[in-house]
Amino acid sequence: GRCSRSGRRIAGGWVRVDAGVGGGDDGMNDLRRAFGSLSDETKVGAVIEALCSEGKVAESVQALEQVYGTGRSKVPNKTKTVMIDAAVTSGDTSLISLVMAALAPNLNGYGVSTCAYKPEASKMQIPDQQRQSAVLYATAFLSINTASIGLELVDATTGFDTDIPGELFLLEALFLLADVFLWRREAIKKVMDGLQSIFEKDNIRKCRVEASSFVAAYLLGVPLLCYRPSRESMALIGIRDNLDKLLVWAMAGPASEVQIDGKLIETDETVALNLLKSLPTSMRRGLGLTGEEEALNRVRWALAEASKLLQFHSGLLAEVERRMLAGASVGECVQ
Repeated sequence: GRCSRSGRRIAGGWVRVDAGVGGGDDGMNDLRRAFGSLSDETKVGAVIEALCSEGKVAESVQALEQVYGTGRSKVPNKTKTVMIDAAVTSGDTSLISLVMAALAPNLNGYGVSTCAYKPEASKMQIPDQQRQSAVLYATAFLSINTASIGLELVDATTGFDTDIPGELFLLEALFLLADVFLWRREAIKKVMDGLQSIFEKDNIRKCRVEASSFVAAYLLGVPLLCYRPSRESMALIGIRDNLDKLLVWAMAGPASEVQIDGKLIETDETVALNLLKSLPTSMRRGLGLTGEEEALNRVRWALAEASKLLQFHSGLLAEVERRMLAGASVGECVQ
C-alpha cells in the first residue's frame, strides 16, 4: 500500500503514528504482532542488542542468564559479538570480565589451557631486548652525520672554517672499519635495525604480538583479551590465584617474536619480572623466589610454556592475526 501521514508500512502491516504521541494502541498491537512472529532466538538477540547499544551491558547479561540459564551453548554468534564489543567499548574491565564469564560456556576453547610451574620443567633462554640499543646506535649515527653536514653548510655559507666535520667523518669511518674486522658487523646491524625501527612501522610484527597475547589470554581464560599484559591489568584478574597463567600471558608476546626471528623488538620480559617483584614478601618466599635468578627461571619457564601454546594453536593464531589485520572487532575475533 502507499504511505500516508497517519501510517508507515512495517513488516507487511500498518503501524499507526499519531502526531505528538509517537504511536497509538493499534500501532503498538501491530508492532507486538510483528515482534511475536519472530523466532525466540531473534527476539532475545534484538533485546540484548538494544540493551548493549544503550550501554546497558550488565542488564544484557541478566537478560542472557534469564533466557538461556545454564544452556548458554545456544547463544547466537551475533549476540555474543555484540555483547563482547559493547563491554570492550565501555572500557570497564569489570564489565568485560562479567560478559566473558557469562559467555564462557558458549565460547569454544575459552580457558581450556592450564599451566602450573614446576622447577624441573623445561625453560627457554630470554633474548636481550634489542630495540632500545638499536635505536641508540641509530640515533648516534644520525646525530654525527647531521652535525657534520650542518657544520659543512655553516662553513659554506658563512666562511667559518672548521675541521670538525672531517674529523667526525674520519672517526665514523674508523669505527665502521673496526666493526667490520673486529666486531663482526654487530654495530652496523644495530644501526640498520635502529634506523628501521625509527623510520619503518612493522605493523605485521606488531599485529603478531597483539594476536599472540589475545590467543594466549583466550586459551588461558584471561578475560581481558583486548589488553596488553601489564601490572595494572593483571591486578584486575587476581594475581594470587592466577600467577602462572598471567606469567604465560605476559610472555606470549615475547614468545611470538622469538618464533619470528629470535629478536625482542616490540616486547621484553619486564612485565613478567615486575609482576613477580610486586608480590608480597611472604608470597615470594612461599614460591621460592628468594633472588633474581629464581624469578628469571620462572619467567623462562613462562616463555617456554607460551611458545608451546602458540605453536600448538598456530592455526588459531594465524586466523586471529588475519582478522586483526582486516580490522575485525574483539567480538569478531572471538568468533
